[in-house]
Amino acid sequence: MDGAPAWMAKVTKSADDRVDKKSKVVAAARSKGGDILRQLVAILVKLSLANSAELRDVCGVVYITFLIKSDQPSMKAARDAGQSYHAEVQRRKQASEDLSTLGPPYVQVWSALIQAIGKDSTCSDEVRKSIETYWKDVLVPMPLERVGEHVRHCRVRKTRKVESEDERMRLTFAVDGEFKPLERTLVAYFSSASVAGERKLGPAPRGALEREASRLLEKLGEGRKEKKEEDA
Repeated sequence: MDGAPAWMAKVTKSADDRVDKKSKVVAAARSKGGDILRQLVAILVKLSLANSAELRDVCGVVYITFLIKSDQPSMKAARDAGQSYHAEVQRRKQASEDLSTLGPPYVQVWSALIQAIGKDSTCSDEVRKSIETYWKDVLVPMPLERVGEHVRHCRVRKTRKVESEDERMRLTFAVDGEFKPLERTLVAYFSSASVAGERKLGPAPRGALEREASRLLEKLGEGRKEKKEEDA
């Protein structure tokens, strides 16, 4: 400042120095906070990926898994049952009707799957007899909401399509120990030449979200290098 006393220049410089020092402190705090947040996010993502891997290990032990062509009759029936279930849920909600008699969605899928297998003319006499007995003696007289007491899981979903293959569905199911003979019958059916299902043993490959999370971690320098995996 032209003509200003020396003491005023010193005061101004001192004030500027304090502002500059405060700005540096704030910037350092923000930088440190950003680093901590980045580390925390990386830890949470790694924990999520570890939990997902453990869950896939458990599912690989508990579930029976097959890859089956999507145009196979039992796959079409199971997929249609799932869609019909959701449509019926919406209808009942709009009409304020009871939902409890529908049972869990996977039970509807299971029922449609069993019925379609029983109608398949290509299955062996042994398989057909076992399925018909289960259908008549267990499924028909039992309310759908109670089927879940021995059928623990049944799901059909699409897989990523490989260029050299037709579209396939991933079937997973699990039943109680007392129905192990039925489980063996189903395994025999889906493994038969007419169905040509591919049984998958062990944990499933990572899903799309796991692969993307791993890719982003690697990009941040926090993850391991990606390796190619088969379809989920």
